Formats: sequence, structure tokens, C-alpha cells
Amino acid sequence: WLDSQEFEALCEQASQRAEKDPEEAIRLYDEALELYKGEFLEGNLYSPWTLVPRNRYKRLYLEKTLELLKLLKEKAQWGEIRRVCERYFAIDPFEEDIHLHFMESLLEEGQVNNARAHYQYVSSLFFHQHGTSPSPAMRELYRKMNTDHQSLIMDVSDIQEEIRARDEAEGAFFCNPESFRQLYKLEERRLERTGQTVFLNCLTITTRNHRLPTQQELDAAMRQLGVSLKQSLRRGDIVCRWNEAQYLVLLSSVDFKQDQKVLERVKNDFLSKARDLQVALPCQCRPLKSIDED
Repeated sequence: WLDSQEFEALCEQASQRAEKDPEEAIRLYDEALELYKGEFLEGNLYSPWTLVPRNRYKRLYLEKTLELLKLLKEKAQWGEIRRVCERYFAIDPFEEDIHLHFMESLLEEGQVNNARAHYQYVSSLFFHQHGTSPSPAMRELYRKMNTDHQSLIMDVSDIQEEIRARDEAEGAFFCNPESFRQLYKLEERRLERTGQTVFLNCLTITTRNHRLPTQQELDAAMRQLGVSLKQSLRRGDIVCRWNEAQYLVLLSSVDFKQDQKVLERVKNDFLSKARDLQVALPCQCRPLKSIDED
């Protein structure tokens, strides 16, 4: 008598009964899965001939476990689902589909806190063992458990994804004046620690005799200047439309010569595309000082 042969035979019988007699299929699947105690001939891991059957039995164990969980789910046997999952975890704790079934069963019985705790456990386990984050399917389930129960708790992976999803624009980072003030202060604080150079640049739309253009020309020029800034600056550069005639730009990790080169590039792009407008673009530059220097 070989447990491997019995395992396969019971799995086959269960598959055949699944549609017409799910109760019997559940019993046969459970009996079959109880026979699997780990990798085939674990004491002969380095014998080449064992590799193929070892992988086949491991794959079969997962497939039939998932089929059993599906049948149990159809009958709403949530406690049995967790028992089957826990048996699988004892052999392989890294199969995400099994963890999903486990958490879903907890949610179905209203054990929301236990489901969240299990998610945190799985997230930590996967990160420390494999350096990976939960899959989109698992994060979606976590979002669902929080949405359904009006929780304010979010997973750090979801927070990061949500923040990144809101910044799909290309080019420099554009913000309003209030945000620019906060980012300016943040850069000042960073200077104390990093010592990097940061320059504040002011770009002003004027006429060629240094007066304000007409409102129509000014609006057209500011729109074009915004486009030139977006196309000419790096993603990490910070831009703000300060008022009706001026843009402010924070450039970090550059020296004065590099800063002026960037401004020249912006200016050339702007003037080449705004030839029909009778405007000029004077630029001013000042380095930021750390708070300690004030």
C-alpha cells in the first residue's frame, strides 16, 4: 500500500463526484488531503528521479485543496474552510490563494478584526521571507473589509499605491502657492541635514520695456510658460504659479551654473514658442538658506 497511490485515487474519485454528490466529494477530498504530509520522499531531496513526482504531488495537493475549499464555500461551511486552510499552512504557509479563502471565511462570520490581523501577519511573513508585498487581490480584499466595516485602518501598501496613483502627470510637480510655501519650508529644514544646494527661481512675464502686458497677452504667455516649464524640468522639480505674472521654481541638487542652464533652457523654449507675443522673461535666482543661517 502506497499513500501516494491512495492520494491520487481518492483525488480522482472526489473530482468525479463533485458535481453530482458534493457531500461525498468533500469527504473524499478531505480523506485524500489528510494523506499528504509534505514533499514526496523528503529524505531523498537530491535524488533526480524524485523531482518530477514531488512537484506533481505538490501541485495536486494545492489544486485539490482549492477544489475542496470551493465546495465548502458553496455550502457556507466557514469553520471547515479555516480548518482546511490551517492544515495547508502547516505544510506551505506561502500560498496566497489559501490565505484569501481563510480571510474570506472570517469576514463571512463577521470576524473582521481577526481577518485584519491575519492580513497583517501574511504581509509581514511575505515581506520578511521573500521581500514581496501582498498581491492586488489580497489588497483588494483588505480594502473591502475596511470599506464594509467603515474602518479607518489602511495597509501601508494601499496608502503608497493611492498616493502614487494620484501623481500620474509627466514632468515637474505643479502645486498651488500654499503647498509651495510648505514645500519651501521643508526644503529649508532638509538643508540643515543634507547640505545640498536648492535654488528659488522667479520667472516673470513682462513687455520688452519691463511693463505688464495686456491681460490677453499675459494670459497667453503664462499658459505657454507653464507648458515650457513642464516640458523642460525634471519630475522632482517644484513649480508654482505664484500670481498672474510670475512662476516660482525650486531646483534642488544643482549648483548655480546648473541652475542657470536649466533656466536658459526654459527661457529658450518659451521664447521660441511665444514669438507672436511681445513679451520678455526676466529670471531671478536666490539660494535657499537653512533655518540655522537666518
